[in-house]
Amino acid sequence: MSKELAKTQGGAVAETVNERPAVAPPVDIYENADEYLILADVPGVKSDAVKLHLEDGTLTLRATRGDLFDYRRQFYLPEGVDMAKAEAKLDKGVLAIHLPKAEEARPRHIPVRAG
Repeated sequence: MSKELAKTQGGAVAETVNERPAVAPPVDIYENADEYLILADVPGVKSDAVKLHLEDGTLTLRATRGDLFDYRRQFYLPEGVDMAKAEAKLDKGVLAIHLPKAEEARPRHIPVRAG
C-alpha cells in the first residue's frame, strides 16, 4: 500500500513492511557449576544465517530459515556470565550456546585446616 493510498483511507499513514513470519524456537536451558547451556531447535537453518546479539544483559537469537520464516528468541542472562568466552555451535538443527560463568560467579570450595 502506498503512503498516498493510506492517507486517503482514514487519514492515518501506514507503510508496507516486509516483515517475515517469526517463531520462537523451543529451547532447553541447563546450568552447572561452570556454565549455562542453551539448546535451541532451529531445523533448516545454516550457521551463517544465525545471529546472536548481547546488549544490556539480554541475549537475542535470530535465525533465518530460507525463504520461509525466521526464528527469534530473547534470553535475560543472570549476572556473572563471561561473554568474552561464550561460544555457539550449530549441529544438525540444534544450536548450542555455551555461556561460561565468570570465575567470581563459580562456586568455590573452602579448605578447612586442622589446628
